[in-house]
Amino acid sequence: MITKDFLMRSIEAFMAAIARIIAHKLGGDYRQARQEMDRTCTRFVGLEYATAKDLSPELLVDLVKAGGPLDLHRSLMLAELLIADGEITELEQEPQRAKARYVSALALCLEDFPRRADKTQGRAHQKIQWLLIQIPPQEISANIKAQLLLYYETMGNLATAEDLLFELIGADPSHFVQTGIAFYHRLLKQSNNFLEQGNLPRQEVLEGLEEIQRKSTYDYRNKM
Repeated sequence: MITKDFLMRSIEAFMAAIARIIAHKLGGDYRQARQEMDRTCTRFVGLEYATAKDLSPELLVDLVKAGGPLDLHRSLMLAELLIADGEITELEQEPQRAKARYVSALALCLEDFPRRADKTQGRAHQKIQWLLIQIPPQEISANIKAQLLLYYETMGNLATAEDLLFELIGADPSHFVQTGIAFYHRLLKQSNNFLEQGNLPRQEVLEGLEEIQRKSTYDYRNKM
Protein backbone atom coordinates (compact mmCIF):
# COMPACT_ATOMS: atom_id res chain seq x y z
CA MET A 1 0.00 0.00 0.00
CA ILE A 2 1.30 3.47 -0.91
CA THR A 3 1.90 5.53 2.23
CA LYS A 4 1.23 9.26 2.49
CA ASP A 5 4.94 9.95 3.06
CA PHE A 6 5.93 7.99 -0.04
CA LEU A 7 3.32 9.82 -2.09
CA MET A 8 4.53 13.22 -0.87
CA ARG A 9 8.15 12.31 -1.67
CA SER A 10 7.10 11.20 -5.15
CA ILE A 11 5.23 14.45 -5.76
CA GLU A 12 8.22 16.49 -4.56
CA ALA A 13 10.58 14.54 -6.81
CA PHE A 14 8.20 14.95 -9.74
CA MET A 15 7.95 18.71 -9.20
CA ALA A 16 11.75 18.90 -9.13
CA ALA A 17 11.80 17.15 -12.51
CA ILE A 18 9.21 19.63 -13.85
CA ALA A 19 11.42 22.48 -12.64
CA ARG A 20 14.34 21.00 -14.62
CA ILE A 21 12.15 20.73 -17.73
CA ILE A 22 11.09 24.37 -17.37
CA ALA A 23 14.72 25.44 -16.89
CA HIS A 24 15.71 23.65 -20.10
CA LYS A 25 12.76 25.25 -21.91
CA LEU A 26 13.68 28.74 -20.72
CA GLY A 27 17.26 28.10 -21.78
CA GLY A 28 16.11 27.11 -25.26
CA ASP A 29 17.38 23.53 -24.89
CA TYR A 30 14.22 21.78 -26.06
CA ARG A 31 15.98 18.50 -26.79
CA GLN A 32 17.21 18.22 -23.21
CA ALA A 33 13.77 19.20 -21.93
CA ARG A 34 12.16 16.36 -23.88
CA GLN A 35 14.75 13.86 -22.69
CA GLU A 36 13.84 14.88 -19.14
CA MET A 37 10.17 14.40 -20.01
CA ASP A 38 10.86 10.87 -21.23
CA ARG A 39 12.71 9.94 -18.02
CA THR A 40 10.11 11.58 -15.80
CA CYS A 41 7.17 9.90 -17.52
CA THR A 42 8.77 6.47 -17.29
CA ARG A 43 9.66 6.94 -13.62
CA PHE A 44 6.47 8.52 -12.28
CA VAL A 45 3.72 7.55 -14.72
CA GLY A 46 5.04 4.17 -15.83
CA LEU A 47 4.58 4.95 -19.53
CA GLU A 48 6.88 5.82 -22.41
CA TYR A 49 6.19 9.45 -23.13
CA ALA A 50 7.14 9.11 -26.80
CA THR A 51 4.24 6.67 -27.20
CA ALA A 52 1.74 8.30 -24.84
CA LYS A 53 1.94 11.86 -26.21
CA ASP A 54 0.56 10.97 -29.65
CA LEU A 55 -2.39 8.85 -28.49
CA SER A 56 -5.93 10.19 -28.76
CA PRO A 57 -7.27 11.63 -25.47
CA GLU A 58 -9.65 8.68 -25.09
CA LEU A 59 -6.92 6.07 -25.61
CA LEU A 60 -4.59 7.95 -23.29
CA VAL A 61 -7.14 7.98 -20.46
CA ASP A 62 -7.77 4.24 -20.98
CA LEU A 63 -4.02 3.57 -20.91
CA VAL A 64 -3.57 5.44 -17.62
CA LYS A 65 -6.55 3.59 -16.16
CA ALA A 66 -5.04 0.26 -17.24
CA GLY A 67 -8.32 -1.57 -16.71
CA GLY A 68 -8.97 -0.13 -13.25
CA PRO A 69 -9.91 3.15 -11.57
CA LEU A 70 -7.99 6.21 -12.72
CA ASP A 71 -4.84 6.84 -10.68
CA LEU A 72 -5.53 10.49 -9.88
CA HIS A 73 -1.92 11.43 -9.14
CA ARG A 74 -0.44 9.70 -12.21
CA SER A 75 -3.03 11.31 -14.47
CA LEU A 76 -2.13 14.79 -13.20
CA MET A 77 1.58 14.09 -13.61
CA LEU A 78 1.07 13.06 -17.22
CA ALA A 79 -1.12 16.14 -17.80
CA GLU A 80 1.69 18.32 -16.42
CA LEU A 81 4.15 16.76 -18.86
CA LEU A 82 1.77 17.25 -21.78
CA ILE A 83 1.33 20.91 -20.85
CA ALA A 84 5.11 21.43 -20.69
CA ASP A 85 5.50 19.71 -24.05
CA GLY A 86 2.70 21.82 -25.50
CA GLU A 87 4.41 25.01 -24.38
CA ILE A 88 7.67 23.94 -26.03
CA THR A 89 5.82 22.90 -29.18
CA GLU A 90 4.24 26.37 -29.36
CA LEU A 91 7.72 27.91 -29.11
CA GLU A 92 8.67 25.68 -32.05
CA GLN A 93 5.85 27.32 -34.05
CA GLU A 94 3.67 24.20 -34.21
CA PRO A 95 0.38 25.45 -32.71
CA GLN A 96 -1.83 22.58 -33.86
CA ARG A 97 0.42 19.94 -32.32
CA ALA A 98 0.58 22.02 -29.14
CA LYS A 99 -3.24 22.20 -29.00
CA ALA A 100 -3.39 18.40 -29.32
CA ARG A 101 -1.14 18.10 -26.24
CA TYR A 102 -3.39 20.52 -24.34
CA VAL A 103 -6.57 18.61 -25.28
CA SER A 104 -5.06 15.36 -23.99
CA ALA A 105 -4.01 17.11 -20.78
CA LEU A 106 -7.55 18.47 -20.37
CA ALA A 107 -9.04 15.00 -20.79
CA LEU A 108 -6.76 13.63 -18.07
CA CYS A 109 -7.57 16.46 -15.65
CA LEU A 110 -11.32 16.14 -16.20
CA GLU A 111 -11.54 12.35 -15.96
CA ASP A 112 -13.09 11.33 -12.62
CA PHE A 113 -12.95 14.96 -11.44
CA PRO A 114 -15.79 14.56 -8.87
CA ARG A 115 -13.84 11.68 -7.26
CA ARG A 116 -10.68 13.69 -6.68
CA ALA A 117 -9.65 14.48 -3.11
CA ASP A 118 -9.35 18.15 -2.16
CA LYS A 119 -5.64 18.44 -3.03
CA THR A 120 -5.76 16.74 -6.43
CA GLN A 121 -9.04 18.48 -7.23
CA GLY A 122 -7.46 21.88 -6.56
CA ARG A 123 -4.45 21.07 -8.77
CA ALA A 124 -6.68 19.71 -11.52
CA HIS A 125 -8.96 22.77 -11.30
CA GLN A 126 -6.02 25.15 -11.84
CA LYS A 127 -4.86 23.20 -14.88
CA ILE A 128 -8.36 22.96 -16.35
CA GLN A 129 -8.87 26.71 -16.07
CA TRP A 130 -5.56 27.38 -17.84
CA LEU A 131 -6.21 24.77 -20.54
CA LEU A 132 -9.66 26.12 -21.36
CA ILE A 133 -8.00 29.43 -22.23
CA GLN A 134 -5.53 27.70 -24.56
CA ILE A 135 -7.96 25.43 -26.43
CA PRO A 136 -10.60 26.77 -28.85
CA PRO A 137 -14.02 25.30 -27.85
CA GLN A 138 -14.50 23.74 -31.29
CA GLU A 139 -11.41 21.59 -30.74
CA ILE A 140 -12.88 19.92 -27.64
CA SER A 141 -14.74 16.71 -28.46
CA ALA A 142 -18.26 15.94 -27.23
CA ASN A 143 -16.94 13.21 -24.92
CA ILE A 144 -14.54 15.62 -23.24
CA LYS A 145 -17.31 18.24 -23.01
CA ALA A 146 -19.45 15.67 -21.18
CA GLN A 147 -16.65 15.40 -18.60
CA LEU A 148 -16.45 19.20 -18.55
CA LEU A 149 -20.15 19.29 -17.63
CA LEU A 150 -19.41 17.17 -14.54
CA TYR A 151 -16.53 19.48 -13.69
CA TYR A 152 -18.75 22.57 -13.81
CA GLU A 153 -21.37 20.77 -11.74
CA THR A 154 -18.80 19.74 -9.13
CA MET A 155 -17.46 23.30 -8.92
CA GLY A 156 -21.00 24.65 -8.49
CA ASN A 157 -21.10 26.43 -11.87
CA LEU A 158 -24.55 25.01 -12.56
CA ALA A 159 -25.80 27.54 -15.12
CA THR A 160 -22.60 27.03 -17.16
CA ALA A 161 -23.06 23.26 -16.90
CA GLU A 162 -26.65 23.59 -18.16
CA ASP A 163 -25.54 25.74 -21.12
CA LEU A 164 -22.99 23.09 -22.04
CA LEU A 165 -25.60 20.34 -21.66
CA PHE A 166 -27.93 21.99 -24.18
CA GLU A 167 -25.00 22.47 -26.56
CA LEU A 168 -24.31 18.72 -26.36
CA ILE A 169 -27.97 17.82 -26.82
CA GLY A 170 -28.27 20.18 -29.77
CA ALA A 171 -25.36 18.41 -31.47
CA ASP A 172 -26.37 14.83 -30.60
CA PRO A 173 -29.74 14.50 -28.84
CA SER A 174 -29.89 10.71 -28.96
CA HIS A 175 -26.61 10.43 -27.06
CA PHE A 176 -26.93 13.19 -24.46
CA VAL A 177 -30.61 13.37 -23.48
CA GLN A 178 -30.12 10.71 -20.82
CA THR A 179 -27.02 12.60 -19.62
CA GLY A 180 -29.29 15.61 -19.17
CA ILE A 181 -31.98 13.72 -17.28
CA ALA A 182 -29.35 12.33 -14.89
CA PHE A 183 -27.90 15.85 -14.45
CA TYR A 184 -31.23 17.35 -13.40
CA HIS A 185 -32.06 14.45 -11.09
CA ARG A 186 -28.74 14.98 -9.31
CA LEU A 187 -29.49 18.68 -8.92
CA LEU A 188 -32.93 18.02 -7.48
CA LYS A 189 -31.20 16.27 -4.57
CA GLN A 190 -29.23 19.42 -3.77
CA SER A 191 -30.25 22.20 -1.38
CA ASN A 192 -31.99 25.35 -2.61
CA ASN A 193 -28.96 27.35 -1.44
CA PHE A 194 -26.56 25.29 -3.57
CA LEU A 195 -28.78 25.66 -6.63
CA GLU A 196 -29.19 29.41 -6.20
CA GLN A 197 -25.46 29.92 -5.70
CA GLY A 198 -24.94 28.09 -8.99
CA ASN A 199 -27.43 30.43 -10.73
CA LEU A 200 -29.87 27.61 -11.39
CA PRO A 201 -32.81 27.83 -8.93
CA ARG A 202 -34.97 24.77 -8.32
CA GLN A 203 -37.78 26.02 -10.55
CA GLU A 204 -35.35 26.32 -13.47
CA VAL A 205 -34.05 22.81 -12.73
CA LEU A 206 -37.61 21.47 -12.91
CA GLU A 207 -38.25 23.37 -16.14
CA GLY A 208 -35.01 22.08 -17.64
CA LEU A 209 -35.87 18.51 -16.70
CA GLU A 210 -39.33 18.87 -18.26
CA GLU A 211 -37.81 20.19 -21.49
CA ILE A 212 -35.29 17.35 -21.63
CA GLN A 213 -37.98 14.76 -21.03
CA ARG A 214 -40.01 16.23 -23.90
CA LYS A 215 -36.95 15.90 -26.14
CA SER A 216 -36.55 12.30 -24.99
CA THR A 217 -40.17 11.47 -25.82
CA TYR A 218 -39.95 13.24 -29.20
CA ASP A 219 -36.74 11.40 -30.09
CA TYR A 220 -38.27 8.05 -29.10
CA ARG A 221 -41.39 8.62 -31.24
CA ASN A 222 -39.27 9.62 -34.24
CA LYS A 223 -37.42 6.30 -34.04
CA MET A 224 -40.63 4.24 -34.04
